[in-house]
Amino acid sequence: MPLEPTFSLTPTSANYYIGAGDRARFYVWGADFYPWTGSRPSLNQQCANDELFFLSSFAADPALDYTLHNNRRQTRHIQLFCDLRDYTPNKELALVFGFDVTTPEARLLVYSSAGQLEDVMLVQGDNQFLMEVESLESAFTLFFIHARRPSYSVGGSWYFQGITGYVI
Repeated sequence: MPLEPTFSLTPTSANYYIGAGDRARFYVWGADFYPWTGSRPSLNQQCANDELFFLSSFAADPALDYTLHNNRRQTRHIQLFCDLRDYTPNKELALVFGFDVTTPEARLLVYSSAGQLEDVMLVQGDNQFLMEVESLESAFTLFFIHARRPSYSVGGSWYFQGITGYVI
C-alpha cells in the first residue's frame, strides 16, 4: 500500500489546511513568463500546466546569505511555510520538490532562517528531489532560491511543479 501524502501543493493550489491548526502553504516571489501565447512559458500555458517558470537569466547570486530578508526580496524564489505541530512528537517530514528542467541543468539553493540547508543541481531528465525535515516541534519556513550555476553567469531554466509532504 503506497504512503499517502500529508499535503500536496501546486502552483494553482498553494494552500493546504490539515485539521484545526496544521497547515502548509507556499508563496512565489517572482516567476517568469512570456507575454505571447503558444509558448510553454506564457502565463496561460503555465496556468494550464499547473507550473511556474524560472528563467536562466534571472538566477540569483549564490554567494549571498539568503537568511537575510533584504537578499531574498531581490531574487526569484519559492517560500514554503509549514506548521505541522499537531502531529505526534518526534515525527519527521519528507518533502518532494517537483520540477522540470529545460536547460541541461539548473541550480536551487534551499535555506531556512538558520542558514543554507541544500545546494541542489536540478538535472534535465530528473523531475524531483527529496528533502528531510528532522523535527516538527515548531512551525518553519524554507526558501527555495533560483541561483546561478557554478562558473556561469546564468542559472538554468526550469519549471516548478509542486511540493508534496509526507509526515513519517
